[in-house]
Amino acid sequence: TDHVESLQVEFGDLFNQLQDECTIVLDTLESEDTRMAAYYDRIIQEATTQKNKLTAQIQAAKQNNLTILGEVQKVMDTERERIMSLLVKVNDKKPYSLIRRVRV
Repeated sequence: TDHVESLQVEFGDLFNQLQDECTIVLDTLESEDTRMAAYYDRIIQEATTQKNKLTAQIQAAKQNNLTILGEVQKVMDTERERIMSLLVKVNDKKPYSLIRRVRV
């Protein structure tokens, strides 16, 4: 029975040691999980920030393009008016059919 008691003590010690090691592993895994979650949160936050910056740049570029198109349209309208004015002036000297063909 001394042998059985000795084995029980040894088994109890081994069991306690194994339990301690498992606790250390679990704590380490939990800590690593928390660290990785924070890391991925930072990555997601940075990606969101970059996406928002790019979205703002795209919106600014679209607005800039609309502004440029508006300016081009103004120049085209001004040139069209100038050409039509010149054609009207030429109308006194050339047949109407010439002006009509130019307008088409």
